[in-house]
Amino acid sequence: MWDALNNFDRNRFSGSNLLTFDPPLSDDGIDWWRDQVYVPHGLYPDDLGQLLSASAVGGKTVTIADLNPRAGSFVVRIKGFPSDSGEAWWTQRKLDLSGPLFEAQRMLIPGADQQQKKGRMLMADLVDTAARLGINTITIEAQDIGRYAWARFGFVPDRSSWMWHVRIEARRRLLAARAELSDDLLRAY
Repeated sequence: MWDALNNFDRNRFSGSNLLTFDPPLSDDGIDWWRDQVYVPHGLYPDDLGQLLSASAVGGKTVTIADLNPRAGSFVVRIKGFPSDSGEAWWTQRKLDLSGPLFEAQRMLIPGADQQQKKGRMLMADLVDTAARLGINTITIEAQDIGRYAWARFGFVPDRSSWMWHVRIEARRRLLAARAELSDDLLRAY
């Protein structure tokens, strides 16, 4: 049987060119990771980064930021190396184990890589990682680009988001497109 505590490698928290900690983890932070992430799930920081970006081929860097043992939370930033276009993709997720929930905070897919399903695959990586960690809540706040990708992926707005974000933005866009819509269609929408 696997002995999680005796096999725990503290050296995997020293950082490298591909893994950084912002700020560097204290012994208490490493102990918290051991107890809350490694023992129950067998994951080191770089392993978690790889899970959250499993579909992205090529090199990447992982940063564990703002680890707060009291709150039971930290941020994972993953950045892909620049492609032939000179642009790099990146994503940021916050894991709150007190909830437990993932916050899908940010994601940027370079223009040359858009419409290639890279964003959808990174979302699938997030969902798969959440399932592996026993997390059944993922929160997002989509900006102008990508908001429809989340909806196509099955995310739905909560009541507050629907009332104060989606409806207001939809109305603004409908009014802006008024000249292109018939009166009947505008009323229907």
